[in-house]
Amino acid sequence: VWAMGANGQGQLGNATITSSSSSIPVQVDFSAATDIGHIVQVAVSSGSSYALDDKGQVWGWGSDDYANLGKGIACTTANNCINQNPVPVRITVITDTATDEKVTQLAAGRDHVLALTNKESVYAWGLNASSQVGYNGQQFKDTENAWDSTITAPTKLPWFADKEVKRVYANGNSSYVLLDDGKVYP
Repeated sequence: VWAMGANGQGQLGNATITSSSSSIPVQVDFSAATDIGHIVQVAVSSGSSYALDDKGQVWGWGSDDYANLGKGIACTTANNCINQNPVPVRITVITDTATDEKVTQLAAGRDHVLALTNKESVYAWGLNASSQVGYNGQQFKDTENAWDSTITAPTKLPWFADKEVKRVYANGNSSYVLLDDGKVYP
């Protein structure tokens, strides 16, 4: 995998963080990644990048400001966390290892990620300020349906449980799925 562009948050994945950008491609450093398969897809967001390997494993590097790397915490001024990973880290999307479920496709918006599995489940994590992952906003505030403004770990989206999802798409603060019926749903 090769990357170019800004690197202030480790977006190039080459074990560096610099204020200067690269106008030529540099190779992403997967040397510390154990048990990695062949990369079959890449996806990028505003400050993070992601790779999917042929084993269904998801790898991410760059900014973790909105739990983009699925580590289970969101960075805030209160916890003053270090929010940059200049090399790929494995993002555990599926926690139930008893099934043969694996990720088959990724989509990244500005600061959120969608992952589609071979079981037609959709998982998502990251920024949720505009309900791009789950229910958030004024109409859901203080209700049992409310989701946090940052989803800190990959979470299975319940509204696709009985649907046949074929593709996932994301851009900016939006998320979409293509179902087997040929319709795209936000």
